[in-house]
Amino acid sequence: MSYNYIVPFYDFLSRMVFGNRIFLSKSFFFKHIKSYGKIKILIIGGGTGDTLHKLPEDASITFLDSSEKMLKRAKSRRGNNIEFKLEDCMTFVPKAKYDVVIIDFFLDQFSDKELWKIIAKIDLFLAQNGRVLVSEFVINKRWHQYYLRIMYLFFRFTTGLNTSILPGWELAMENKFELISHKFFFSKFIKSAVYLKRI
Repeated sequence: MSYNYIVPFYDFLSRMVFGNRIFLSKSFFFKHIKSYGKIKILIIGGGTGDTLHKLPEDASITFLDSSEKMLKRAKSRRGNNIEFKLEDCMTFVPKAKYDVVIIDFFLDQFSDKELWKIIAKIDLFLAQNGRVLVSEFVINKRWHQYYLRIMYLFFRFTTGLNTSILPGWELAMENKFELISHKFFFSKFIKSAVYLKRI
């Protein structure tokens, strides 16, 4: 699976289909980050890095993505205080624990079995009282299923994505973390949420 081929028009397609709702959903809970002060942030599957400029300037950020061209695009947006790594989150070994982990439109790429392993890994990355910020698709209306089918089909042909069904990410997240707050976007097709690491 590779997103390299769609990087040039990735953001354009997102805006064409969802307007600014993807961007708004990803950055909506950044207010939780700003209340921390100087912190360590891990971004998993950061894509083109379109929201990097919204994060605190003094935060220490690690940005993971498995696409070389996605990383290059993200670097062009902001480079200060950010360590960009071409790496899979399952093989990533952090130097320290993180106060915040951000995962936007990443969990939808995996099967339920893979998803639970990834979330367990994310829990290991978090410091005590750490938070996870998630933006992801959810199914609340019939047309959401049709949209997802089309999207999965598109990404299968363009990236080689194997998944075709949205995994139960909400259940998996709430099994490991405590849900603090959430907000819906785009007629409840997109959900943004903040989770707290359980002691």
